[in-house]
Amino acid sequence: MKWVGHLAALKAAFSLAVRNAKVDRHPVSLVRMQKENNCPVRGLTDGEEARLFVALPPAYHPLVLMALYDAWGPSWSKLVQVGVSP
Repeated sequence: MKWVGHLAALKAAFSLAVRNAKVDRHPVSLVRMQKENNCPVRGLTDGEEARLFVALPPAYHPLVLMALYDAWGPSWSKLVQVGVSP
């Protein structure tokens, strides 16, 4: 969740403003922080991807291709290799 870092910055800014008497109250203090997920995101290996497409009905291949390569930036050679034509 990207906004968790933004919320932390906003809370810090309001805390500083209260401390310096720039504002009377700290409205962001009422918002509870959620734990930030710092787990690394990884893609599938070529072997995992191949097994996925073997197990997946062909009708779902385009949808899964979009999901797999949207975040990583598709390379046409990779998409053509798995059957998507430009």
